[in-house]
Amino acid sequence: MDRNKLIAVITCAVVVGLLIAWHTFAPMFADNARKQAASQAVNSAFKDSLQKAVDEVGRKEAGRIADEIVKDMANQPVPLERADYKMVLPPWSSVDPPDPNMGPDRMATIDLVPRGTMIIVLVPNKTDGAKSFDKLNKAIRDRMTFPSDAAPQAFEKVTVARSAATVGIIENEKVTFEIAQIDGNSKGLIVQLIYRDNTRAATIEKAAKALATLSFKE
Repeated sequence: MDRNKLIAVITCAVVVGLLIAWHTFAPMFADNARKQAASQAVNSAFKDSLQKAVDEVGRKEAGRIADEIVKDMANQPVPLERADYKMVLPPWSSVDPPDPNMGPDRMATIDLVPRGTMIIVLVPNKTDGAKSFDKLNKAIRDRMTFPSDAAPQAFEKVTVARSAATVGIIENEKVTFEIAQIDGNSKGLIVQLIYRDNTRAATIEKAAKALATLSFKE
């Protein structure tokens, strides 16, 4: 058998063999392909579910961490620093934006607790402290219905030049107003507290802690 015939026979045998193999294994290949496609679909669905679960856990964890950070920040003392004095406020205190007519150094309004407020007014010359004290005290008393004198309680741990307290009605609510003059070497502060009965103890306690850290920059 010459070479050409040999090649033809081999070629024919290979073709026949391939055809036989195809008919034999084609169903297997098709079944494997189907299984592979199904497996890929399952894997894809699993990966999607896993990713969604990871994302959800990640969001929840991020939210939890953010909440913890906010709580940690809120639990930290709040420094209050002005041009002429500084103090450290208790945790959870908040300082209002400065009054545009007064500026940040002349007056500071602080929420020590809900419905318990401290207002600090700078007296550039402490010799004017008594006059400022009387004006501010009268201004609040004039707004009250049935004002009556009371004993100041928030200034017991700080040295004051003078202090007073009044209980009365403002806008149909019973409130207590405390006021004190605290002097530095040359300047002074008029510190005012206003609170309701249900926040009395917390306001007095936090005010006392804050005032214990007060120092003048002189």
